[in-house]
Amino acid sequence: MPIPYVIHNWHTPGMYWPSGGARALVEIRRQLELRGHEVRYQWENPSDDAIWLFSESRYMVARDHPAKRKCYFFGNKEANPLISKDECRFVWLKAISDDPVLNVNIFELDLWKPYGNKTKTVGYWIGKGAFDPSLVPPGAIEVNRDNFRDRTELARFMSSCDYFISFDPMTAIVTEATFAGTPVLIHNIGHSSDQPGWTNEEVKSVGWNKYGIAYSPEEMDFARKTVHLAKGHYKEIMKTFPKTIDNFIKITQERFA
Repeated sequence: MPIPYVIHNWHTPGMYWPSGGARALVEIRRQLELRGHEVRYQWENPSDDAIWLFSESRYMVARDHPAKRKCYFFGNKEANPLISKDECRFVWLKAISDDPVLNVNIFELDLWKPYGNKTKTVGYWIGKGAFDPSLVPPGAIEVNRDNFRDRTELARFMSSCDYFISFDPMTAIVTEATFAGTPVLIHNIGHSSDQPGWTNEEVKSVGWNKYGIAYSPEEMDFARKTVHLAKGHYKEIMKTFPKTIDNFIKITQERFA
């Protein structure tokens, strides 16, 4: 009998704009259930004998949690040094870590697309990055979690932009912009103190954002010419995702048998 799973999701179910990490946890649950596994969130009165899946930001909670079977999913740069290599842990890419990969799609592919509404508007996102207002053109519109009613409104805005600026080099909104046909200029000038920094080389090594991206104004011509290739490139990467789910199940079920 397979051991059930519990996802320690710290977000409430009704978030109007869930983070990429929250969407990943929802999709992990869906994929596990499609394979016939019992899955619950921690607020759904899960059984004590389940396998608990924590994100790296939940490590402090996990450390004191009474569950005997714990594994960790790292959505950012690398495994938190507080978590031993001996513990069961997964990452979403191998470019940074040698841990097993667990990948799921976090993008609404039917939502993130060109809407034929291009303007001269420039949007920008700060996220986990350091911000320099001198790098933002006059009249540019900031995107944050408070100024769009939902992700549909955001997707249409992103499609309308002439180009988009991100001060966070590794964030879902960069990929979403390219899916909407909007090239992205990344100003990688630093990061918030509680987040690991990404070098441009590390970002490129992931391979997800291959097209539609510029790391300097001089590269914007490339970004504009190739942005139409971004979504197709990601769909090819998606073909590798099911194998990582199956591997996650195999490793966790065998380890905690």
